[in-house]
Amino acid sequence: MARADKAVARLDAPKGLRSPMLRLGGGGGRDTFGRFSEAFARAMGTSAFLIGMTIFVTVWLVWNIAMPRPWQFDPAATNFTLLTLMLSLQASYA
Repeated sequence: MARADKAVARLDAPKGLRSPMLRLGGGGGRDTFGRFSEAFARAMGTSAFLIGMTIFVTVWLVWNIAMPRPWQFDPAATNFTLLTLMLSLQASYA
C-alpha cells in the first residue's frame, strides 16, 4: 500500500525508462530523459517558438511559390507535401 501512495504523490514525474536504449548518457540518473522531454514540451508552447515556426513556414511557402521550378524543393503543385509531413511530425511531438 505504501508503494501505491508513493506513486500517486509523484504523478508529474516519469515512471522511468522501459528500454535502456532510450537513455541519454549514463551520468544524469534515471530522470535525464524525463527532464529533457519535459523541457522540450514546455519550449514548444512558448511565444518565441510560435514566432519562429511562423517565420519558418512563411519563408518555406514564399520560397516554394516565388522561386523558379528547379529551385523549389517542395512545390505548390504537390500541395507542399514535405511541409505537411514535417508539421505532422512536429505536432506528434507536441
